[in-house]
Amino acid sequence: MKLSLLLYMSEKFEQEEARADVYPMVKYWVENHETNLEKTRGIATLLYIWNTGYYGRAGIGFQGAVRNAEEVLGNKKFHELFNHLKHFNLLNINFDISNKEIVDIFQNARKSEGLGPTGVSKVLSILNPQLFVMWDKEICDHYHSLHRMRGQYHQKASGECYFEFLKDMQHEANEFITYSSKEEIENGLCEISGYNKPIAKALDEFNYMIYTIPEKNLEKELY
Repeated sequence: MKLSLLLYMSEKFEQEEARADVYPMVKYWVENHETNLEKTRGIATLLYIWNTGYYGRAGIGFQGAVRNAEEVLGNKKFHELFNHLKHFNLLNINFDISNKEIVDIFQNARKSEGLGPTGVSKVLSILNPQLFVMWDKEICDHYHSLHRMRGQYHQKASGECYFEFLKDMQHEANEFITYSSKEEIENGLCEISGYNKPIAKALDEFNYMIYTIPEKNLEKELY
């Protein structure tokens, strides 16, 4: 993928997605509050706004999102795994070494009832925006099909699937830095968005605009 396309899609996301401002707001909140109580409020806001339909249909509302955030942040094993990964970003992590930790942290967060693979990726991303890339059903479907074409057989939306997805995202990120440095790319993303947007977040926006939006538009046409 060309760097110019990533920047274009990031700008398009900012212009067309009504919820674009939610992530930087929550990111700022979480980064500037130390206690789990305060972080919980921010994470729950992100989960609820981006998945209002689920929390509404389940009849649990915003309190359901709060419970999910509390259970993940209160999980000692999750914290142990996260602390091993918190200093890495998408470009400097060695996935050959961190394979098991990525799979385990994803699966561990999924133990919170009602927190699916999309929600888990959001929690991970907001806690370490430099490393974890968000996905949703449509993005997961696309990359899982690529994994199968490569002869990689694992359960869709599992920890193993997310690990392979992150490796795909690292490959894309490494291509970008053949054009420009990480700092220069993220300065360009900051000019577009008005906040310190990492490459990992821009990759999510690219995937969202390419795979999620067309699929949702098709569903509207069919139904």
